Amino acid sequence: MKQKHATLGHNLFYFITPQLLNKNKNNLLGIQLFFKIGFAFLGLLVAQKTHSQTYKYQPFLSTSDWKVKSAFYTDSTVYWYTKIFETTIDFKVYTAISFCDSLDPLIYIRENTTSRKVYFMNPNDMTEHLLYDFNLNVGDKFYVPLLMNYNSAREFQVTQIDTVIINGSKRKKFYYKSTSGSNGFEAIEGLGCLNDPFKIISPVFDPVYYLLCAYSGKTLQYSFNQSCSISPCYNASTIKGINAEISHIYPNPCSDKLIINSPVETLYEIYDFSGQLVLEGIEKESIDASSLINGIYILILKREGYEERFKIVKE
Repeated sequence: MKQKHATLGHNLFYFITPQLLNKNKNNLLGIQLFFKIGFAFLGLLVAQKTHSQTYKYQPFLSTSDWKVKSAFYTDSTVYWYTKIFETTIDFKVYTAISFCDSLDPLIYIRENTTSRKVYFMNPNDMTEHLLYDFNLNVGDKFYVPLLMNYNSAREFQVTQIDTVIINGSKRKKFYYKSTSGSNGFEAIEGLGCLNDPFKIISPVFDPVYYLLCAYSGKTLQYSFNQSCSISPCYNASTIKGINAEISHIYPNPCSDKLIINSPVETLYEIYDFSGQLVLEGIEKESIDASSLINGIYILILKREGYEERFKIVKE
């Protein structure tokens, strides 16, 4: 009998003889089916594992600093948003957002990473509203609070959702269009609106807003056609000097004691919101803050050649 070669699944059954094929045809078909199902199931597991490794929801508050540019004809302004402290309001934890050079919160942010929703409170009315919903689908509508004010909210519809790669990880990019006009905006999970992440400006005329850079601490998360330098408000502190060793403070907010993890003994000064010096001395691992009333302060640590500034909260 002329011998034939049986090739099944990349020569997996190359060793099987024609006699065995003829005698056990039904068994062979069963084996073929078994291996096909097995390989398909294995491929599905690998695909699911790869997907779980490459896509993970990126929380909005994983970003710590946002650099925005406002351009009007030939003039432009650049400003930084930063997280300054966390606080509890009505048994919910919020993160206060401000400009780098300001102690006054512009907006309070709360995020539910399970539902992928971001809420905000304007300090003027302290009422919670939805800012982002990163779980929407194409065709879904929701009211967007423009300029950090829910009274100016307008209805937008999701027209498209793409996947973009940022720092090696997949994120959803949403395209929104007004249901009552032609204006719209884009937002990426973990970053927010690509015009202004908190004002969510949907410009039709000048000025035009751009999210230039976004950082998570020292790690660059996003850049818009330009090289970015580390935020001047990194860790809510400004360091003056070259090759300075950074100090760490905790807890912040604090109650009675503020612990300072500093490489050397330093002088400290604490100023209140009005700029008045309220406490000073030599830091020896901790500062007694029990005499401070609840509020926001600036802590300055001074060493030869430079100083460090921290925004601290007494609760």
